[in-house]
Amino acid sequence: MRGLLLCFAWCTVLYHVIYGGFLLIMNVINCRKILSCQQREKVIGPTPLFVIIIPCWKEQKIIEATINHFAKFRQMQNILKVLLATNAHDAEDDENTTHFLARKAVQRIHAEDFIEVIVCPDDRAGKPQKLNYAIQWWRDQHPAEGVYYCIYDADSRPDIHVFHAVISLCAECKKQPDIFQQISSYCNNISSLPSGNRAVALADAIAQTHWALGFEYSLYEEYRFCRRKNILRPPYYLIGHGCFISDEYYGTIGKIPEINHCDDAALGFLSGLIKADVQMIPVLDACDVAPTSLASIKQAKSWFKGSNQFRNNLKYFMKEYGVKVPLLQQMYWRVREYFRNFFWAWRAPLLLIAAVVGVSLHSPELLVGVLLGFLCFVLIPYVVTVSRLRSIQGIIFDPSPKEILLGSLMTVYVFVFRCIGPLLGFFDINRRGDFS
Repeated sequence: MRGLLLCFAWCTVLYHVIYGGFLLIMNVINCRKILSCQQREKVIGPTPLFVIIIPCWKEQKIIEATINHFAKFRQMQNILKVLLATNAHDAEDDENTTHFLARKAVQRIHAEDFIEVIVCPDDRAGKPQKLNYAIQWWRDQHPAEGVYYCIYDADSRPDIHVFHAVISLCAECKKQPDIFQQISSYCNNISSLPSGNRAVALADAIAQTHWALGFEYSLYEEYRFCRRKNILRPPYYLIGHGCFISDEYYGTIGKIPEINHCDDAALGFLSGLIKADVQMIPVLDACDVAPTSLASIKQAKSWFKGSNQFRNNLKYFMKEYGVKVPLLQQMYWRVREYFRNFFWAWRAPLLLIAAVVGVSLHSPELLVGVLLGFLCFVLIPYVVTVSRLRSIQGIIFDPSPKEILLGSLMTVYVFVFRCIGPLLGFFDINRRGDFS
């Protein structure tokens, strides 16, 4: 029994050390790529029309700040428009709806020619439903050829350089990609949070940003390489903000999938299935982290349950779009998606169990290994990501040294609570028998 426990514990440690080290290396490499692209001379070519779509639901607290941010792009209004997709009834008081406040804010800065506030029907209140309604509204009202629909959330604060980067990438491509995708920095709202919440929120934001730089950026590049070489492609998801969809590709798929509450996950599953051309944008999208631990847990549970609809979504898309996929590719997708989701939920509990085994069996070597796993997976990435964010264009990141130190102390707590949401989703899904 002792041997089995030690074997389990050391395998857990090795996973955290090796995979944590891999993510850390990819974080550094991808940050260098982003910094290199920032310094590269921009290429000028045919310019697409960017239609920014921001689906809004109960965004009364931030809608004015959102409008004021996107109004800064007015200098590009010949190639850029903004649509706010709202509902007429997201508050009891008609004068306190997001729609009403948005129209007032747009009128206040005289931006009606640049920012349009449209009303979606009450039965189109979900994010994918709003996006489809807004895109169809644009296609009915305007020529859509050469358009990219740029999806952002109300808390997104993209930098204007993202559009210059896409123009350069389009000029370098023989055919315009189907989708451009940004990855995110989640540090945008740290300074506005109550001082008691900042350390935990900072540690949470850095953990998510490290995952974006280490895993997501690398995943998209792996997919592009495998697609180009026509070998087994990894399963991937898209991100629901900083996602640019060409009108031509939207016409091909018919609509953004509405079968999954995580529309970005479903769109990624579909795009991988039909071999869409997806390209990274080397500019980070600045957005908010969940303001409290409870909000972060709920958010992670929702993301996890959306991700675990992979198998059912894939079956639906294969039937709906008439796509046949080799059995080996299907098995590869399912194995990789299963292990990603499993470790998403169980990563922290497994390392904690390994620590308990080390204490119970009086194994100082194992406890040192657990500490090394934590350093490789959590603390060193925190330090590296904090140092890198200060130099990346378009990211306002200015926590005080005291906040950074407190945030580092909170990394243990964040490492544990970031698994609670996925664990709740894991057990909920298994009760209903649809874990993929």
